[in-house]
Parts: sequence; C-alpha cells; structure tokens
Amino acid sequence: MSSISRLKVSDIASTDVLTITADMSLKDAVCLFARQRISCLVVVEEHQPVGIVTERDLLRLICSGYDEQRQVSAVMSAPLMTARRDLNFALAWNMLSSRAVRHLVLVDEQGNLSGVVSASDFRRHIGHDLFEVIQHLGVVINTSDELVDPERSLACVLEMMASRRLDHVVIGRDGVAEGIITERDVPRLMVAAVDTRRMRVRDAMSAPLETVHGGISVSEAAERLNSTGLRHLVVVNSSGLFAGVISQHRLLERLSAALLAEERDHLAQQVEVGEQRFRLFIA
Repeated sequence: MSSISRLKVSDIASTDVLTITADMSLKDAVCLFARQRISCLVVVEEHQPVGIVTERDLLRLICSGYDEQRQVSAVMSAPLMTARRDLNFALAWNMLSSRAVRHLVLVDEQGNLSGVVSASDFRRHIGHDLFEVIQHLGVVINTSDELVDPERSLACVLEMMASRRLDHVVIGRDGVAEGIITERDVPRLMVAAVDTRRMRVRDAMSAPLETVHGGISVSEAAERLNSTGLRHLVVVNSSGLFAGVISQHRLLERLSAALLAEERDHLAQQVEVGEQRFRLFIA
C-alpha cells in the first residue's frame, strides 16, 4: 500500500498522446483509432485540451448512424476532466471511478496538455502482489454475463452494449464461449463500413478467446491481463464451460475497495493504540 501512496499520476501517465483538432473529420479520427488501437483521442486547441473522443463515443456513433465527414467537434466529450501531474495515484483513481470515466487528462501550470492516464495505465503500474489483498477470485468475476448467440445480428449486439453501457459481450452457445465483442473492435468495424444489420456477430467477433480457469489467483489474473494486453479474460469451469468474465475495470474497482478497507482498519488500529496509551498516561 505504501508503494501506491507514493505514486503520482506523472509516474504512470502516457505522455505520447495522440491529439487531433476539433475540425478533423470523423472518418479520419476513426481511422486513427483503428490503426493505432488506442482508447482515446484528445482534442486540442493551441496545445490546450478542449475535448476527448473515446471508444465509448464510437460505439454510440456506430449504433445511431453518423456522417463520416462530420467534424469531431460535434461528437467529442467536453468539458474535460483534467488534473495536475502531481496528483496522488489513489485520488486520481477515485476521480475516475466516482465519475464513471476512463481517462484523466493531465495539464501543466499553463493548462497545456501534458499526458493522459487511463485505467490500463493504473493496472500496469500496480504490483501484482498488491492484488493479493483480494483473497477470492469470485468477487472479481462477473457471473451475470450471458452468452449471446453467434447468429444474432451485429447491430443487435452493439445496441445492447450501448444501451446497457457494456464494454464487452461474450459470444457462444450451449455453454461454450466462442468469441467476444468489445469496444476495441468498434473502430475496425467502422473503417470496414460493415452493414451491422446484415452481419452476424460470429463474423465480427474476436476469436479465439483468452480463457482462464476459476482456480487461478487474482494476482495471476492481473498478470495474464498485463502479459496479453487484454482488458477481459473469459473464465471457464473444469468442463470448459463459460463461467463469467474478469474485466480490468472490475479488478481495479475491487482492488480500490479492498485497499480502502485495509486503510480504514489500519487507521482504526492506530486510533485504538492511541487511546490505550492515553488511558495508561492518565491512570
């Protein structure tokens, strides 16, 4: 816990940020997403961030239909949530989680862009041993995920993701997971200009899957996410049947809760020790 308390967002931020201008066409922005496999583009004006476009924005666009010649300014999220580079790691994560956003844009004293912190940056800079405070893998497995039939239309699946604010859907049948659709897939589908109404989701899903068994530890799951660069692991049982999903977001959410609980217990112990000393002093 002490290692995290010393971290600043400047220690984990991505400083090589891809930026665009507000007058860029959506077509060009989507091509950047697909080519660079990034989670966001920061919109700048005279070196200062004025907006952001994320994978979630693209999911909304592919569902609602869009004019690819339309300017980024029409769809970017603004105003931005920004922070200074010396912000504490824990406070930064709380800012993201409490506001249900995934990117924190960093600025310097003049308000100029100096970096971006994403949920993936947080995960990569947390020691795997720290995840051992989460003692049971079950608390980070989302068992409410249901398999979506591969024959469903891609449009139906994407609309379900957008309406439920899901960042993934697992595809399969008869208890066997076959593939996954995530927000990361959306840019390549947009560039390919697929007909989402006609395309079956089996033809768009990412496969084969990265799977793990439910018997691994939480720290092992975190290591697998890091080594693969993925944000989701599909969990299977001893029979190879689908049992749920471990997501980067849920992992960090549970870690944050566990660390806060530990910190509260530590503070309570300190208060109790202080009270005992005081009672001995006045006795």
